[in-house]
Amino acid sequence: MISIAGKEVTGSLDYWGLALAIFSTLLWAGFWLLNTKKNNLDPIIGLFHNFLVSLPILGLLIWFVPPPPVQWGLMSITSLVYVGLFEMGITFVFWQMALMRTGNAARLGTLIFLSPLISLFLIHLVLKEPLQLATFLGLALIIAGVISSRKKP
Repeated sequence: MISIAGKEVTGSLDYWGLALAIFSTLLWAGFWLLNTKKNNLDPIIGLFHNFLVSLPILGLLIWFVPPPPVQWGLMSITSLVYVGLFEMGITFVFWQMALMRTGNAARLGTLIFLSPLISLFLIHLVLKEPLQLATFLGLALIIAGVISSRKKP
């Protein structure tokens, strides 16, 4: 049994979903690392090309794969625009620009592990969700890993 936001949740682990998440992570990391060294395009133009190519693929998936029931409305469209602009657009441009300017992409890549730390505290402050002891233990492990990866051998 798992506790999420103070509520007990039962269920089994979806191994297919877990495999897709791991595969997506590997694709994402590989894309950024290869794109940093092999691509001399301006990051904004490169991302525009990537999104331009992925848009028809997304359209085909939406057309042929039956989705769960969705109520399309202003809130849904606003959410899609928000995710597209801020979570997939502007942030990717900044990340790509940082990778292109660094001499050590691996060291810069460790900073991404600080994202959960910042996210959890923002969720706590904005949504008033309680932070559990396990949260702090996990964050301590993340911070220790980032610090230890920055030490020179």
